[in-house]
Amino acid sequence: MYDLLLDGFVYDGLDAGICALVTPAPIQMQGGGALRIDVAKPTENTWDIGASTPITKNFKAGDLIVFAVWAKLDAEDADTQLDIPAVIQVSNAPYTPIVQGKVTLTTSWQLVHMQGVSGSDHEAGTTNVALSIGGSAKKIDMGPAYVLNESAPPAAPAH
Repeated sequence: MYDLLLDGFVYDGLDAGICALVTPAPIQMQGGGALRIDVAKPTENTWDIGASTPITKNFKAGDLIVFAVWAKLDAEDADTQLDIPAVIQVSNAPYTPIVQGKVTLTTSWQLVHMQGVSGSDHEAGTTNVALSIGGSAKKIDMGPAYVLNESAPPAAPAH
């Protein structure tokens, strides 16, 4: 059983003039639509441009937390892959990581994910998921994202 913990993405760093959200035509894919993130040139820090979303429910120490997102890389070479740093973290400075890793994008739509066990309790609205996408020039199509608590007890049936 799992509990969905997520809303939608917020994009940071777009005002730097080197990144834009573009949808040349509506991108339709499994689970809904997607947006294209066009990073024209690398930033000094990979986190200067990012996609993040608040986690809207609490989770506890020992809970298995899974982040997944439908995404693909737009590249001419079909064999191109790109690792994107991903972190579930406390949403205020110093942004303490709870679970960190990477998701690997290819030129095909995939539901990429990372997971880990929380070492501490966290209240709803105090954490987020962040992807750092500013480290290289690229075009990424990002669709629906999910954060799941796979340790959550089953929800009570609705009456």
